[in-house]
Amino acid sequence: MEGRTITEAVGLGPTYLGDSRWRFQVWAPAASKVEVHLVSPQERLVPMQPVGRGYHDAVVERVVPGSLYLYRLDAERRYYHQAQSESVRSFRQRR
Repeated sequence: MEGRTITEAVGLGPTYLGDSRWRFQVWAPAASKVEVHLVSPQERLVPMQPVGRGYHDAVVERVVPGSLYLYRLDAERRYYHQAQSESVRSFRQRR
């Protein structure tokens, strides 16, 4: 994300931004390509941008509560998810 640095990071995982927009952040220092894989209700892959020190970031529009997601690493069938939850429904909406 151009102009964005890790010092502006708001935390790992999804963060609600309002108007069905979520920021996803993950630490994957060994991955050269990271994507958010939204599994349901509508499947799609969203590329993440490196923001420094192994962190990757994406702002995703039209994410509804209850959407399931994983992080896809290096465009392979290698996935990472946060153990706490895999649904944006369970995350507090921080503003």
